[in-house]
Amino acid sequence: MSENLECVRSVGKLSATAMGCVAIGLWSTLAVLTRLSQPVPPFELSAIAFAIAFFGSVAYEGWRGKQLLNSLRQPIGLWILGLMGIPGNIILYFIALRHAPDSPVGVNLVNYLWPLLIVVLSNFVMKERLRWLQWLGIAMGVSGAVFGINSDGQTGLQARHATAYLFAFGSAVCWATYSVMSRRFFVTSREVIMVMCGSAVLPVWVFHRLTEITVLPTTALQWVAVVAMGLGPLGFAYYAWDCGMRKGNARLLASAAFMIPIFSTWLLIAFNQAPFRPTIGLACGLVTGGVVLVSTGHRATAPLGRG
Repeated sequence: MSENLECVRSVGKLSATAMGCVAIGLWSTLAVLTRLSQPVPPFELSAIAFAIAFFGSVAYEGWRGKQLLNSLRQPIGLWILGLMGIPGNIILYFIALRHAPDSPVGVNLVNYLWPLLIVVLSNFVMKERLRWLQWLGIAMGVSGAVFGINSDGQTGLQARHATAYLFAFGSAVCWATYSVMSRRFFVTSREVIMVMCGSAVLPVWVFHRLTEITVLPTTALQWVAVVAMGLGPLGFAYYAWDCGMRKGNARLLASAAFMIPIFSTWLLIAFNQAPFRPTIGLACGLVTGGVVLVSTGHRATAPLGRG
């Protein structure tokens, strides 16, 4: 009897770990889906994707709708932090990719400096010094981002490219700040994340109407990209990650998540959204290696996982 129970637990843990890997795969598609959804402007894209993610989560929860409603009862500080960290970082990421249509790899790798920023902010909050190995990891990550920028074949940083990289870095700062500070509220559940996304739909759509021209998707591929974005990396991925971290091999998943910048970048190349250059591999390796070094010996202070 005990052997059968242990077998069931092993299968359950393996299945949950596989779900976590699904989340990593979904988050890796965010960059390429954003590119394929062009020319939909960033605020419009954000509002549509958040709406799809929210209503998809409501449909998925179904009988647990009361739990979603209870997620509205959060401290005002968490609302401010959550709206900045969850919808805010995605919006900035979309804007960054739109501002540099010929520089997606650089934007993508700058955005994936957020794990490094999490460690730096965590040490600052806890008043701890960074170890030399972590400083080396930070240097590697920044070097990788610089190589990523150069891999796009830019001969110089034009104003629009500098703006794009600034937005990408702002996206990383938003998510890192949310990840570190949200621990003070002890709330990081998927329901809260989905409610934050749903709450952002109306204000983001209003801002879109005030600042952008509405451009609806005109091709089947664009519609597929937008819907897949809402259901996948901004929707189901959070549920899959939550399942993997609670019931699967959390340490394995945390390590596998370091591969997201590599997967994301090579998907851009595979879908002809970025040219292949030898320096891209070096850039991805430096960013990923830097994240690994920075995370060495560091206790996670927040959920690791986002596209």
